[in-house]
Amino acid sequence: MNDVLALLASIVVGAGLIWLAFRIEPHWCSKDAMRFTCRIRALTTDLADEGVYREMRAAVLGDELHLSSRGFSGRKMNGVYRVMAKSPAPPKGKAIYLVRRETRQMAVRIPANSRAVATLDALLA
Repeated sequence: MNDVLALLASIVVGAGLIWLAFRIEPHWCSKDAMRFTCRIRALTTDLADEGVYREMRAAVLGDELHLSSRGFSGRKMNGVYRVMAKSPAPPKGKAIYLVRRETRQMAVRIPANSRAVATLDALLA
């Protein structure tokens, strides 16, 4: 009986850790908030989702946002973007921005309490 309870407890703890791993979104921001990590998702021309969120590095240089991939996936999303808008109703605890480069549009997601929020808000003006 104790072995069964130990097995069930292990399964519950393991499932809880897996659930927690999918909920945690790692984020890094430099002290000056000009470099940070974010999640981006490609959007269609009518702003519908096109794919999944990918982790990217972002750097603010002047009034432009430079995005680069963290690995081999997402290289076609690398480039220089302009911040166009901020979502008026993002999910709880998140800030979402619309960025554009030529014909490509992306949704950039960062935690709402990040120092980078003020930087991206300044790029909107």
